[in-house]
Amino acid sequence: MRRRIEKMGMRSISLVVDVTNYVMLELGQPLHAFDKSKIQGGLTIKRAGKAQPFTTLDGQVRQLDPDDLMVCDDAQPLALAGTMGGASSEISETTTDIALEAVRFDPVCVAKNSRRHKLSSEASRRLERSVDPSLAELASARFVQLLSENSSAQHVATVVDGEPRFAPVVKVDPAYISRILGVDVSPVQIAEILRTIGCDVNEKTFEVDPPSWRSDLLTSADFAEEVARMIGYDKIPSILPPRPKHASLTATQKRRRAVAQMLASRGLAEVQTFPFTNQETIDSMGFVGERAATYRIANPMSEEFPLMRVHLVPGLIEVAQRNISRGAKDFAIFEMGSIFRSSQKLVPFISPDLSNRPDQKIIDQIFASVPPQAYHVAGLLVGKVESEDWQGKARAYNWQDAIAYAQDILQLCNLEWTVKRSDFAPWHPGRCAELIVDGKAVAHAGELHPRIVAKYGLPERSVAFAVGLSALPDSQLVRPTTVGTMPAALQDVALIVDANITASQVEEALRHGAGELLESITLFDRYDKLGDGKISLAFSLVFRAPDRTLTGAEVTAMRESAVDAAVKATGAVLRTA
Repeated sequence: MRRRIEKMGMRSISLVVDVTNYVMLELGQPLHAFDKSKIQGGLTIKRAGKAQPFTTLDGQVRQLDPDDLMVCDDAQPLALAGTMGGASSEISETTTDIALEAVRFDPVCVAKNSRRHKLSSEASRRLERSVDPSLAELASARFVQLLSENSSAQHVATVVDGEPRFAPVVKVDPAYISRILGVDVSPVQIAEILRTIGCDVNEKTFEVDPPSWRSDLLTSADFAEEVARMIGYDKIPSILPPRPKHASLTATQKRRRAVAQMLASRGLAEVQTFPFTNQETIDSMGFVGERAATYRIANPMSEEFPLMRVHLVPGLIEVAQRNISRGAKDFAIFEMGSIFRSSQKLVPFISPDLSNRPDQKIIDQIFASVPPQAYHVAGLLVGKVESEDWQGKARAYNWQDAIAYAQDILQLCNLEWTVKRSDFAPWHPGRCAELIVDGKAVAHAGELHPRIVAKYGLPERSVAFAVGLSALPDSQLVRPTTVGTMPAALQDVALIVDANITASQVEEALRHGAGELLESITLFDRYDKLGDGKISLAFSLVFRAPDRTLTGAEVTAMRESAVDAAVKATGAVLRTA
């Protein structure tokens, strides 16, 4: 017996302990022997109840947790249940009376005991995986037999407390097993397989009684797994799930994907940041009023970032700051994600009853407890866009590049917009453009405020853009158009306006007056040395009819109509020289 125990990797201690270990290795039921003379009263299983020191058989003094499951007598704890016995009731050379424990402890309690005290034993590894409930009585009898054969020990009495808990009888639907496996298995074959692993099967009702040693067979899915294992996983065909009908991206998803692909194709790298921020960052960006109002997180990942973000640009600035500290100099990044502004009061969150389908009132309450989330895209351009080489000098990103990216996004979404100067944090008040669609500001772009650039250690005149994709009206994405077969008519117009009149105002007036045959309009010159608070703006107008060549008279009439509209709207004067 001693030799067999040692070959199993365990050391021989004494006859009594060796017999308990031998039976455990033979049958799988852990046993523990107490010196009965050291037990005061009877044995009970209960929680420790309070923190107290306890010395285990390995000589270590452990601090018990009030939730530890213990084997106790009337005076003190005797063993960490299912894990290790205590030194106070240890079998010794002077032991004459033995009390044997053969118990099936709850696997969860044993696992908690073992992990809480970082104490793993042969017994705990078996019990936390569950043992056969019927083994306790058999193992006890086997212990008595072996100890009597190898010593003069005599069996005095056996005390049984409680009833063994077996896995319940489960009603199994053979059709369910075939459906979940994706292969036809006949009820007869299923019954044969389940009998092979020790189950009793009533073929009329298909009620299955699992064997005592399979406490893991609790649901129909567990039996389906056993059937799959026995017939062979290689017999189950590999079939892709059917594609649901009308499965395609929504218009919103297509728009977001197209914007991301366009920016990536232009050389911008996409980043993803956590949607959290703090008050210091909000203040440093210059956000005030409604733009600074956000939501506080009830259980933040870090107390350093307890608020939801109100803008994407601060996150991009922190990414740039981190990359610059690691040696990066010239790069362009963008991010797409939600921002959270406290524009409405939220109702308290409710936890729905998962056992019933929620009604519309519950669904509305759940949505009312979720903060409004506007979806934005933002980009940050740092350093040089073109490096210096034999072809020419280097060129740094400027505010016009940022505006161009914002305009490209609106153009991709097939929208018309106007541009005006704006004072909007975190941009430079004199170098920030606001893009307006249908009378509503949807984007901002330009040069970052020098104070922010200095604070975060960015290169001078770093630029950024931000577009509120959620604020854009619904529209089809721009599609490639065929080249017109009719010739275009080009007309140039130079107008003198007051210096406080923006080019976008003049352009809008020209576009309005030019008519439907205006194909494009482009500002190609701005001259600001006329004096008297006047500037000159020169535009190129392209007219084209889809089905015919425009006559000179038609082109002249459309040009004059555009100029008249600009004169009325802005007080412009046609420049003749």
